[in-house]
Amino acid sequence: MTMLRGNRMGPLDAEWRAFRDAVQARQFDVASEQLASDSRLLDLRNGLGETVLHFFAVEDDLDAMTWLSERNASLDTKNDFGTPVLFEVALLGYRTLFAWFVLHGADFAALDGEGRGIIDYLSDYGEEAMVDFASEQMVKARGRRPH
Repeated sequence: MTMLRGNRMGPLDAEWRAFRDAVQARQFDVASEQLASDSRLLDLRNGLGETVLHFFAVEDDLDAMTWLSERNASLDTKNDFGTPVLFEVALLGYRTLFAWFVLHGADFAALDGEGRGIIDYLSDYGEEAMVDFASEQMVKARGRRPH
């Protein structure tokens, strides 16, 4: 039997999937009830170390992301490899979602598990167009945020 270690799945795997499935099906009333019963659902992780929010970010699902963020799911979550969800969104080329993350306060100064910032991370993957886009979005965000 797999044991729960920290906030890792094991016996709670079914609950994580049920919560994810409810959000994915837009059964927000069901997902809200699940969350009211167990607030840990926002922090539980799948086998890759992804929270439910991270899962939906990789799926480019802005509706799910919005619903989860309104319930205080962390926008700065990282997977087991230390990769911030914002980095993966950028690497996948999800410009609208990347801009949404930045607008909603994601930490674009975060570092990945290898100590790289988002610009170095994207450059290492040869994603120069996203480097330019990410840089523009971060400059815009700095103009909107108090210093």
